[in-house]
Amino acid sequence: MMNIKNTVLNVKPADLSNDDNEIQSSNSQVNVSNKKTNNHKANQNELKKFANEKKQTLEKMDKSVKGEIDAPIVSLVNLINNNFQYYTTSSCSGRIIVTATNNQEETHRVQKKGTDWKFVSHEPIDDADSFLQSIMQAKTDEKAYNWMVLKFEPVIFHIRAINITAANGLLQVALQSGFRNSGIVLGANGRATVAIRHTAGLEVPLIIEGEMTVQEDYLRQIVKVTNLKMISNEQVIKRLETAVSTFLGV
Repeated sequence: MMNIKNTVLNVKPADLSNDDNEIQSSNSQVNVSNKKTNNHKANQNELKKFANEKKQTLEKMDKSVKGEIDAPIVSLVNLINNNFQYYTTSSCSGRIIVTATNNQEETHRVQKKGTDWKFVSHEPIDDADSFLQSIMQAKTDEKAYNWMVLKFEPVIFHIRAINITAANGLLQVALQSGFRNSGIVLGANGRATVAIRHTAGLEVPLIIEGEMTVQEDYLRQIVKVTNLKMISNEQVIKRLETAVSTFLGV
């Protein structure tokens, strides 16, 4: 009868180690795959959430005094809103305004109760004589004012971005286009809003404590300066639109 000897297999630790490495490598690949899947789902959820916020905001009634987007920036606003990473929350193409009030604190709050709009234009003043006449007669109006201010306010945009990276990209475009007063505001919900602002503002008091502070000749010069600022404002809008279009690849 043949004796069958038991054969003992000597398995080296190195062999076990290789098997463990293969298992760990396989597990790592699964973890990486799961991470990518989770990140993709998170990104998709974020895109949907932002898209819903954008839709709701853009469908809201325009609460500006004019009630619609200013003509000089319609194409730029559409350019921004047609990109999935951004949408505008407010905008103004720039304006020349004259506000009057009996409360000094309201001279800087053009939409507050107690402040009257005596003049507003999103274009240069084309009839300077009529404008000057209306201002110089303000003191003799039936309703006299203690304070009156002429302002030129340059173009401004507030643009919500999907994330801080997108916000910073747009901010750099604005800064390089000459909008040196621009920046990013982070909201309580973590949303980043890009404020695109120029520095070419102007503010001239016309009536202080019930007294007219300017003569007609001086006011005429102010109108010329204001018109030049508005023309320059139109040029920087075009420059910004070109830069944004290039940045978005449109």
